[in-house]
Amino acid sequence: MEKAKSKFIEAVDITPQMAFEFIRVLQFIGVDYVVAPYEGDSQLAYLYKEGFVDAVLTLDSDLLAFGVKRGFYKMSMDGEVDDIDMTKMRETTDTDFSWMSEEDFLHFCILCGCDYLKNIPGLAFKRVNKNFKQVNGDVKLFLKEAGKKRQIDEDFYDNFIQAKLTFRFQRVYCPKRQKIVHLHDPESHPDGEILKTFENMNFLGFHVEEARAK
Repeated sequence: MEKAKSKFIEAVDITPQMAFEFIRVLQFIGVDYVVAPYEGDSQLAYLYKEGFVDAVLTLDSDLLAFGVKRGFYKMSMDGEVDDIDMTKMRETTDTDFSWMSEEDFLHFCILCGCDYLKNIPGLAFKRVNKNFKQVNGDVKLFLKEAGKKRQIDEDFYDNFIQAKLTFRFQRVYCPKRQKIVHLHDPESHPDGEILKTFENMNFLGFHVEEARAK
């Protein structure tokens, strides 16, 4: 019965009408809200990064890859949650993250499989962690070694880079400036130079004029 309930919940589709009714309730009780122009994950990450919120409550662990350091995940019907504090990542004993930088962790998450890039068949979470550590976080070397035993698409690395840039620069709404911005500023972020090599950046979300964004 519990497994059935879990599947029923997964099958629920949040319609625009449901979102509209929820917004009306928030307006009625005076709670500030933001409608994400694209994905809620990146929007929540931006609100956290810019100090609008202290933590994020979510079902989606993608927030970790987006850089949210404090989150409450997978809340049950009785209110219990998994409290994840990424500042203590290197203290975990189940999986060795002690050697990873923040960038290594993002690369690791993408290689495990995410919304923007399918995982490599036959490489699950623990094996990716082990093999990635063996090559000291070198993505190209990791793919070279993995490709000796598995079929990896020729464009996998290019798609990997695009997935990384999506986590870095997806378009979000800034409540302070009241316009659409990037999650991180491409002009000041180290990966911004890579983004400049792309003629079409619609994979980050289409540009929205300020008047419409408000």
